[in-house]
Amino acid sequence: MKNRKRFLLTQRACIEHYPPVLHQAGLLSEVGEVTIVDTLSEGDSPVVQSGDMIERVRIKPTHSSLIFPQVNRFRNLRTYNNTVRHQMALGPNVVIAFEPEAACVMLKMKKKGLHIKRVVHLHEMPDPDAYAESLGASWALAYLRKNLSLADAVILPDRDRAEYIQSNSSLKTPPLVVMNCPRRLAELPASLLLPFLRERGIDSSRIVHYQGAVGPDHKLETVIKSMRFWPADSVFVIVGAGRKWYLKKLTELTAAEGVAHRVIFAGRIPYDQLFQYAIGASVGVTLLDPSGLNTKLCAGAGNKRFEYAALGIPQVTNDGPGIQGLFGDTGIAAIANHNDVSEIGQKISHYLTNEAFARDAGAKARAIHLQSYNYEHQFQKVLEFIG
Repeated sequence: MKNRKRFLLTQRACIEHYPPVLHQAGLLSEVGEVTIVDTLSEGDSPVVQSGDMIERVRIKPTHSSLIFPQVNRFRNLRTYNNTVRHQMALGPNVVIAFEPEAACVMLKMKKKGLHIKRVVHLHEMPDPDAYAESLGASWALAYLRKNLSLADAVILPDRDRAEYIQSNSSLKTPPLVVMNCPRRLAELPASLLLPFLRERGIDSSRIVHYQGAVGPDHKLETVIKSMRFWPADSVFVIVGAGRKWYLKKLTELTAAEGVAHRVIFAGRIPYDQLFQYAIGASVGVTLLDPSGLNTKLCAGAGNKRFEYAALGIPQVTNDGPGIQGLFGDTGIAAIANHNDVSEIGQKISHYLTNEAFARDAGAKARAIHLQSYNYEHQFQKVLEFIG
């Protein structure tokens, strides 16, 4: 036990919303001692999903100033920074920071003489559009873009993102690409989706499924409009949370399209049950609006695409850099123009009405998940770097 490495994983946001951090923590805990520093924001569940063997240092933000909320943000950031500095002073062997503000604290201690491997893992592109607007976040992003080369390694979830960062920074070595795959799923879990639907009087075997954040970027309005091309007995299940105004907009759209009885909003499901609420679906939809740089360079970053593959569920996804090679050429997804209602509808319908075709795509998806579209395989290059 004395020679086991010590790892510090840190980001300001609650890590339970970020499966790749949970996956890394689990894998690193198999070879060393892991501590996670994050912040529990208002509305976040206090339940942890990282396991008993991982130390959690969770910061609860203060809400003392309603008149000057920027004061709260400054205090919370100061508390977070001080906590990370304290944990780094304890001498972990490796620190992995998952966002600009976390990376800044880590990289600024580069000059303190600590012999620590520093890894920056960026969930998003270092682009202002990908992060919340605040003075602290803007400063952190600017610092990171200027000083990213101070990191011993940089991790990105997508090859095109890595090439973009390499060509637009002073990195001496290319970033490591670790795609946002789930952990290797040797056996499929029992379905909770089918009982959930039966309890609501729905016994259709033609189930179109979406899981993730419920927002405009995911083209859910386009999918609902495409239902006019689906078989009449098919249903659309939406698993995830969204803002009230957008959920209201989707509800009104289902009524206008005459499909309100065929669209089921399941709400947010904890990640440890998420797959059970997808098993039983006929086809998944993983569409993104690629108009922004972050969503355009997203082939390896979209974890939902890899989750459907792990479950052996064929999917309809959008076109964009890298998509064809990872999902189209492998035969596990149909690719459609994200704005084309007719094309999306017809490709979903083709899976729903051709069982052999869908079954073949699902079998290919399971096989490639077990081979390489799993986090154990993807993270191996990082474990080798850590040494």
